[in-house]
Formats: sequence, C-alpha cells, structure tokens
Amino acid sequence: MLYPKTEFDKGQEGWVLVRGDISKQGIANNLNVVDFSPSAAFNSAAIRYLRGSQFEPYKQKGKASILKDYYFLIIFELGEEHPRYKG
Repeated sequence: MLYPKTEFDKGQEGWVLVRGDISKQGIANNLNVVDFSPSAAFNSAAIRYLRGSQFEPYKQKGKASILKDYYFLIIFELGEEHPRYKG
C-alpha cells in the first residue's frame, strides 16, 4: 500500500472506513468512503489499495455470490517495518 507522502512526512497515522461490494471474482467495487480519521488525506490511498486487492469470493451454499455492502477498515500506521518512505 502506498502511504500518502504528506502524511508520512508528518508522521501521521490514520484509518479509513470504506463500504463496497465484492464480486463473484473477488474484486472490490462500488467503493465509497464512510468515515475517516484524522483527515481525508488517506482516502484515495485506501480506495487504490482496495481496487488493487483480490479477495476470497463470498460463497453461499458452495456457490460464489456477490457480497453487497461490505465494510473495509484500512489502517495506516508507521512502525519499524516502515523505516522510510518507499513511494
């Protein structure tokens, strides 16, 4: 995930709550930011991350189905594993 450079430089952490669907193929779509903290600076990075991710398809009675209105919590945190900006 690409950490927003402005927030990285400030040492700012945050989170974004996104609602969307997961297709039968495991692709997130219809994504909308529901809430965030401390600012909207992480929103675009969270959406890009979800669009680039592959998910396990939801199965109903053993058959892949669309999962509607799923909530994703994306957390942005700095730590030892992120010693410098790699964007």
